[in-house]
Amino acid sequence: AIESFGMDEFPKIPQNYTGFHVLPSVITLKLNDSSTITLRNSSNFPVLYKAR
Repeated sequence: AIESFGMDEFPKIPQNYTGFHVLPSVITLKLNDSSTITLRNSSNFPVLYKAR
């Protein structure tokens, strides 16, 4: 289930922008088929999470 915190799931991209700030981060966890993780963005910038 997707929890709602009063924000869009995917924040809208501004009409005009000059690029993106890239802040790479790697989170390494030992997960199994029943694992659940919660990621929260506490900054003022949209964050793209990629899980593999």
